[in-house]
Amino acid sequence: MNSKMKLRWMVVAGIWGLALVMTLWNTLRIDDVARARDKSEQIRKEIAFQHQNAQTLSRLLKFHDALYLRVESVDLGIVSVRGRVQALAAAFDLQGFSMLPEAGQITEELVPFHLSMQGSMANVAGFLTALQKFSYLQVRQASVKTAREAGAIELEFDLSLHYQTTSPPDETEAVSMGTLDPLMTGKGRL
Repeated sequence: MNSKMKLRWMVVAGIWGLALVMTLWNTLRIDDVARARDKSEQIRKEIAFQHQNAQTLSRLLKFHDALYLRVESVDLGIVSVRGRVQALAAAFDLQGFSMLPEAGQITEELVPFHLSMQGSMANVAGFLTALQKFSYLQVRQASVKTAREAGAIELEFDLSLHYQTTSPPDETEAVSMGTLDPLMTGKGRL
């Protein structure tokens, strides 16, 4: 009877051990399912948010992109901006144009410039209004002085060019199949 009782207790202990292991495994499995469900719900809410606010998000991304000039190198960006601002100054008949980058302060996304010119009040006001379309240029400090000429003012200000470097386009993509067509058909032999 003693051995039968031991056997029964061992069976009972085994059943309880199995029940405890199964409970532990089930608890872990429930936690995994709950985490997966929460993640799925979070993704669903994110997709719904993006769908409902697609136009707003698109507008914000365009606004953000407009705050940076995309250039292949800093030097190309400096030359490009200098040319654009100089053309704008010429369009408003401003003289004494000078736009110099502050070389010691150039960072990965910012080039500070010192800009100076002179002209009539109306032309300077028109220039400043037109300069606002270059959202990647931000004025840091400005000073306006009367010039030696009657009715003219001198404009000096420090501004910052915000840029992001991009990789140049792949040259193989730049060649269209239309330009290669005569060579492929044999009609354009030299």
